Amino acid sequence: MGFLDAKGKAAMYYQVEKRFDLKREEIPKKLEVFSEALDGLFGYGAKVIEFQIARSLCDKLGLEFEDKEDWTLRDYAEHVEKKWQQTSKARALLNSVTPLLAALGGKLLSSISFMKLLPTCTY
Repeated sequence: MGFLDAKGKAAMYYQVEKRFDLKREEIPKKLEVFSEALDGLFGYGAKVIEFQIARSLCDKLGLEFEDKEDWTLRDYAEHVEKKWQQTSKARALLNSVTPLLAALGGKLLSSISFMKLLPTCTY
């Protein structure tokens, strides 16, 4: 959460744990509780924080962020997980076929260069 400084993060995590009985390391597994905690602490501002968390997650994973006004933090997390799995599968496929294609000859090398762009594309 780069939009909060260290003291702001510490205060937020402290309040989330004390008021909502949710430890920092439990947050990924209990996103609904975390969303409720953010709402309890920040009111309407919770949506802005959730939006920033989702955007930051996409940035860290190298995925394109999609702004969906009615999505919850869980919706974003599920969408990001699906996109990441698709990207990971594409990378794994590329890594498995690249040596084979390279062995087949020079004509395919230009195709390989194009295929290396696939994992960076949005799905």
